[in-house]
Amino acid sequence: MRLRSIVVGAIPPIVVAALWLGAVVVPTGNAAGELQDRRDASDAELLQLAAVLENSRAANEQLAAMNEQLDQLAVAVPVSPDVAGFVRLVDVLADESDAVVSSVTPQAEQPSTASAGVEVTSVSMTLQGTYPEVMSFIERLLTADRLVEVRSVDLTSDTAAGALFVDLTVAIFSEPGSGAARSELVGDTAVGITLEAAG
Repeated sequence: MRLRSIVVGAIPPIVVAALWLGAVVVPTGNAAGELQDRRDASDAELLQLAAVLENSRAANEQLAAMNEQLDQLAVAVPVSPDVAGFVRLVDVLADESDAVVSSVTPQAEQPSTASAGVEVTSVSMTLQGTYPEVMSFIERLLTADRLVEVRSVDLTSDTAAGALFVDLTVAIFSEPGSGAARSELVGDTAVGITLEAAG
């Protein structure tokens, strides 16, 4: 009888402990699982955000590179023939190479299949100098930011003076449909421009 009472007396604490485990420990375990799930979801969102930011950074770098290329193209093939700007370029290159450019004569070309999509201006110039000076001028002209195509070169040498006399014809390009080409060249009539001799 005494043993039965002890066993019966021990039952309530066991029941209380079981209820406590069910009410506290198990929910706490569920809460920890939910917290871990939230952390996992947050980590996944952060990874996605990092990927978006990286893609955005790469896109911005690509856009900057494209804008730089467009800027270079705008200089190489401007919206107008800008013959005056080209003449200034020739003057600078003549000074740098010590060649003497005596005249520059631009003339707009008629559109052709070969020049479709661009407006072509033919420029004839006369220059003189030693062989290294003339070659230096031509090389600088072909590597300038402005796109230049050599059409013809006519050389005459003066052995006694050690000089070359060059009749050079090049083509420069601009975007099509620019009215500046006609006004700048006074219709299709070539305008001779004389430069000061390089010192």
